[in-house]
Amino acid sequence: MRLHRMEIRDFKGIEHRELRFPDRGILVVEGPNEVGKTSMIEALDLLLDHKDTSRRAEIRAARPIGRDVGPFVEVEMSTGPYRFTYRKRWLRRSLTELDVTAPTREQLVGDVAHERVRALLAQTADLHLWRALRLMQASPLDPAELSGSPALAAALDRAAGAANAPGGEGDTILAAAEEVYLRYFTAKSGQPTGEYRVLGERLERAEAAVAAAQAGLDEVAADVDRHARLQAEITECARQETAARAALDQVEAHWADVEDVVAAAQRARRAHDDARRDHDLAIGRAQERARAVRDLAERELALAGARSTLDELRERLAPDDAAAAGRAAELDAAVAAEARTRADLVAARARAEHAREAEELREVEARLDRIDRASADLHAARAAADEAPVDAAALRRVEDAARDLAVARAREDAVSARVSVRRLDGHPVVEVDGSPLILDAPWERALSEPVTLVVGGEVEIALAPDEAASRLAAGVAQAREALDDALVRAGVDSLDAARAAHDVRRDREEDVRSARDALAALLSGDNRDDLAAARDRLRERPAENAENAESTEGADDVESTAPTEPPEAGLTRAREAHDAARDEVERVRDAHHAARESGHEARIELARAESLAEAVAAETAGLSARLAAAREACADADLESARESAAARAEEASREAGRHEQRVREADVDALRTQLESARAEVPGVLRRRRELEDDRLRVAARLEHAGGQGRREAFDAARSEHAHVTRLFEATTRHAQAARLLRTLLRDESDAARRAYVRPFTDAITRLGRVVYGASFDVEVADDLSVTSRTVDGRAVPFAHLSSGAKEQLAILTRLACASVVDAEHGVPVLIDDALGYSDPDKLRRVCAAFGRLDPGAQVVLLTCTPGRYSAIGHADVVRL
Repeated sequence: MRLHRMEIRDFKGIEHRELRFPDRGILVVEGPNEVGKTSMIEALDLLLDHKDTSRRAEIRAARPIGRDVGPFVEVEMSTGPYRFTYRKRWLRRSLTELDVTAPTREQLVGDVAHERVRALLAQTADLHLWRALRLMQASPLDPAELSGSPALAAALDRAAGAANAPGGEGDTILAAAEEVYLRYFTAKSGQPTGEYRVLGERLERAEAAVAAAQAGLDEVAADVDRHARLQAEITECARQETAARAALDQVEAHWADVEDVVAAAQRARRAHDDARRDHDLAIGRAQERARAVRDLAERELALAGARSTLDELRERLAPDDAAAAGRAAELDAAVAAEARTRADLVAARARAEHAREAEELREVEARLDRIDRASADLHAARAAADEAPVDAAALRRVEDAARDLAVARAREDAVSARVSVRRLDGHPVVEVDGSPLILDAPWERALSEPVTLVVGGEVEIALAPDEAASRLAAGVAQAREALDDALVRAGVDSLDAARAAHDVRRDREEDVRSARDALAALLSGDNRDDLAAARDRLRERPAENAENAESTEGADDVESTAPTEPPEAGLTRAREAHDAARDEVERVRDAHHAARESGHEARIELARAESLAEAVAAETAGLSARLAAAREACADADLESARESAAARAEEASREAGRHEQRVREADVDALRTQLESARAEVPGVLRRRRELEDDRLRVAARLEHAGGQGRREAFDAARSEHAHVTRLFEATTRHAQAARLLRTLLRDESDAARRAYVRPFTDAITRLGRVVYGASFDVEVADDLSVTSRTVDGRAVPFAHLSSGAKEQLAILTRLACASVVDAEHGVPVLIDDALGYSDPDKLRRVCAAFGRLDPGAQVVLLTCTPGRYSAIGHADVVRL
């Protein structure tokens, strides 16, 4: 398989590129990042793998951004005896064309061409090797998957001198053994399949049927035994019921005698409790009476002491009270003077507030006037803008419709056939659709609708477009109708008129924005209605403040301010007079306070003494009244007599209760109650057990009756016969399957031994190239699947997974070059390496380039790199710069 030429148009970022490949040798393609190097390989894969009708994500991603075109790829290549040119376009005006030039000429289109190319590649090219010999920049640095390549396997067999190349007699025997094995076992897991699996499942079902039939027989035998046991248990329950009823009657008779003793003891216990409560109540009443007498005596002594202390304190405070009364009169006079100056201050504030709000009213009215003028300007600008109907949306609709019409006409012109008429000397007049055609110059038109030409009145030529041209003509008509509709909606007759009207509308909208900005600047975030409401409030308040000021001036008896004095000056003078009067009040109040403070401690003590005396007097009066009422209800002597009588009754009740408790203990009531509860519970339990046993007996009898008509013995015999038959079939098939497994195992062991023999030539090829890079100590270990498992340098072996990224990348390149060296040029495929050796140091890079010089000259290698000069050490390589 060889690549000769590749052309790409409108593929991702590639607008157009054509690249020619040498038939053999190395081609280095250099270009900066995002120039489309990797995209060329992606384009080749899409060409070979996907039909032109595909809408897969990778195909949609190949469309260039911002352009409504379809990706196009064309490749000239050869494989086996065939050489052909293959091209495709996706998404827009899809096409597939195949031009086979050797060994015989073929020209195919559409899906037929796609399937023909796939058949040629499957017949002549090793597609597994085509994928394996790539090293892409986005791929993981894993060992190449080479074990599935028929071309490589055949080349290695020839190099190893194997007797049976792929497809020979050995493979035929192994394939036949494999075919027989697959009759009995699955390929991956080795589980039974086909007839062998069916027989195994049938044997399992037969074994299950025998087990089920045996279980049915066992169930009948178990039910017979259970029926007999249940009948015996029912008889025993009847005997237990008779004995339980007799024991219950005996215990209930004994309990009736004991219940009278228990009732008498309960009555004696309640009488004792009542007598004890009466005794405790009498004791409490006597103790409460004694406490009340003691408390009254103590309160009377305390009251006498409080009254004596109160008289002493009053005599001591008399001189201080007289001095404080004089200071209080001075304080009253100072307070009255301060009140008069405060009234003057209020009047002055009212006059100043009246003047300030009048000025604020004038400012608000002037601002509202400017706002109203600006609002009128805004309304006028909006009205002017509304008179220009073509806004940006209307213009966009007209422009879109005009562009759609131009595109439709361009498509019609590009696809439709064209009719051209040119007059020749001496030729007759030509008519087109019944109208004479004046041919001062050649006449030409697209054939998008039927046209009738009449030549000289004798010859009529009728031309009709094909279906595609008719559809395009309908699209042009639809686009023209859409444009006319957009112009009507915009109120204009052409695209230029719409643009001119839009310019007028844009100027007037600019006037609207200017007026809106001017109005917003005047409002400064305020609301016009709020400003009007503030103006109305200010118009009312100056009148109120003026009335308040006039009423205050009329009520004042002090000297009034001159009419010509400014309101702020009057306010300052009134504030100073008020401050002076207030200072005088503070001075007099301090003097009054000092006079009161001189007897402060004594006065506090007097207040405490008065409060204490009042509290003690009230408490004493209350105690005396309560004690008198209690004695009136019951005298002290009567309380003592009641206490002694209650004590005697309590003693007698205690003795009586003790006698009854002794009788209850002698009767052992608790033990008898336990016996009664047990006897009462035993009878229902025995009855319940008997009913359960009878229900079980009925169910078992029903099952036995039902099983008698099922023929379980016959079913068991039939299942056992089927099981014996299936067992014989399964054992015979098992012997055949095991023989097939053994034969396959032996043949595969022999095949694996042959495969290990041809691993050696591949290892030698990698070693030969690797010693150019790493030196004479280089060696590799290659697994049976042809993957490199470890690398040895200077006697130290390192597993492939533990190598650095640079070493993995170098081994990946050497592996692919070794494969290209082993496979001959006739069966080989191009080696594609995209932006590799980025992890390699300069010395390793030069050595790897030298290894390319050991490559078979018949191989085709394409190296893609974004670094100019990276492969300059490969002297015989062709270089293309993008």
